[in-house]
Amino acid sequence: IQYSPEEAKNGNMYIYFSEPLEFQIETPVQSDGTVKKLLNEKLPNGTTLISATKTLTTISLESKGNEESKDNEPFEQYGYAVYDANGNHMTDKAGLIAIQDHDVSKIQICYFKLPVNPDQDVNNQPEYEEFQQSFRESGYSYDMIKDRIVKQVEIVFEE
Repeated sequence: IQYSPEEAKNGNMYIYFSEPLEFQIETPVQSDGTVKKLLNEKLPNGTTLISATKTLTTISLESKGNEESKDNEPFEQYGYAVYDANGNHMTDKAGLIAIQDHDVSKIQICYFKLPVNPDQDVNNQPEYEEFQQSFRESGYSYDMIKDRIVKQVEIVFEE
């Protein structure tokens, strides 16, 4: 161990090795309890929900984009919310859903029409902003979207 008096005075200590260190760490993958459901569900926005995979800690959603859509075509914007078997909202971060404290024997994915004008920038639409804020404040209540739902996909993981 080498350190200069200045490093020691500042409370810093550096360790220098004459040979490079090599590490090998085994990280076994736990596949127990993993369930993958193939869905191939066509969604309102033109994409396809390919599959849902439940592990011990998360549910991941795999989707595929719409190759037929054109960049210059206006489109309807849709949102979705995920609910557990008891109707409790589940937080989704880019297709990855934490399952802690949820009954995931089955989940419901609700696709709903957003209050937007598809020909305008979504960030400059007060009705959309108000809806988003109300939806968040309601705890993502199913009642807030039930009249806007255009498709529901139920995925049963345990029967």
